[in-house]
Amino acid sequence: MIPTHNRPQYLRRTLRYLSSCATSYPVIVADSGDKESRITNTSTVSSFSSMDILYRTFDASPEPFGGFESKIIDALNHSNSKYCVLLADDDFIAGDGICQCVDFLERNPGFAVAHGDYLYFWVDTSRKCVGWKPVYEGKSLTHPDPAFRLKYHLSHYPSDTTFYAVHQTAFLKHVLLQVIESGLQSVVFRELYSTGITVIHGKTKCLNIFYSAKDRYSGRVQSVPDIRRLRAGRAYRQEENRFKDALASYLFEHSTLSAEASRAAVEAALSGYLEKVSSAEQMPVEQRCLENTVIFARESLKSRGLGWIYDYFRRLYRKAFPKDIYSTRRYQFWIRVKGRLVWINYEEFKNTGKFALSNSLNMPSD
Repeated sequence: MIPTHNRPQYLRRTLRYLSSCATSYPVIVADSGDKESRITNTSTVSSFSSMDILYRTFDASPEPFGGFESKIIDALNHSNSKYCVLLADDDFIAGDGICQCVDFLERNPGFAVAHGDYLYFWVDTSRKCVGWKPVYEGKSLTHPDPAFRLKYHLSHYPSDTTFYAVHQTAFLKHVLLQVIESGLQSVVFRELYSTGITVIHGKTKCLNIFYSAKDRYSGRVQSVPDIRRLRAGRAYRQEENRFKDALASYLFEHSTLSAEASRAAVEAALSGYLEKVSSAEQMPVEQRCLENTVIFARESLKSRGLGWIYDYFRRLYRKAFPKDIYSTRRYQFWIRVKGRLVWINYEEFKNTGKFALSNSLNMPSD
């Protein structure tokens, strides 16, 4: 199942990849984009005539996640497959990984979902190379207690996820229907609720296999609002209570806990999640992308030195960001390399055309 929204170039890339894998899996494309992108996508789908593709269109939404759950349920109603997997239109998935996950779920009915190892990748066309890093923790949740699984999972979310795992089709529709019926309005709480009821419902398995590759530069990180911005809004407390009530009710129905104990377990799980995101360093989207590139660059630090990082970042920055960013935002970010704090000051670059690389024992105050 490939949901897509106004990104025809990524849909074509994904279908081209699946076609090259000679996959025998049926594919459903659920398109909620505007008229122009639908015209392009219709032509794209038609060009892959050798594949089993069902193309479904839905009312256009100004937001990528507008009516998401309803769209997926409607599309899945046209599937006869026992199992399904959601694939973002900018992702790649290993066909043999799907096979192994399905085989595992067939042999282990107590598990709700199965997946494998994920990675982020990014392409540097100027140097004709690709960087990558593992993403998500890749841990199985096999504890028999649903409350334990919930607390552990949310305390590590989004470092651990179930959304893109292989599901039984009927179960995925059940999850999405529960999200709709919860009345939750925010993307972040709908996402937490869907993954929460998944781990309550059953165990999760992360197989020791390559499963999926996700495009780090496709803009996906701009689509999901940060929960800290949500907490600053007036409606946050009401939405939080709605989330707690819905998840506690589901836990109560699918465990031996009392209603009070279920509510307490949900409170503890959400506190773990909020503690995790509150302690995480926040950076603008562009800087988060650059952080991954630093990890890539760091591998060559021993042989090439800090001067190489300076040259690399200068080219990357000039290539990646429009000039008006220089005058509207200030970027500073730092990394720890071999025990030293390397500070890259983009404000300095804006003024002088050079990066300021410095070694410091303390993080810059701003």
